[in-house]
Amino acid sequence: MSKRKNPDPEETKVASLTARERGVVELVCEGLRNKEIADRFHISGATVSHHLTSIFRKLGVEDRTSLVIYAAKRRMVTF
Repeated sequence: MSKRKNPDPEETKVASLTARERGVVELVCEGLRNKEIADRFHISGATVSHHLTSIFRKLGVEDRTSLVIYAAKRRMVTF
């Protein structure tokens, strides 16, 4: 009988992010503000805010600081 390893729920959360959301996470971790992220991706500040809301919900974090800590712990970014 083979044993199936249960997926890591945190890995599932990270995998649920879109490529753009992952890019936003990286730029937040670099210290960029919403306007700077918007300029980098050629999108509006409102769209950046929407991405952040989605990221916070998917990862279960409440703010940018918690996002940076989460990303570092999960090795989503390197410093």
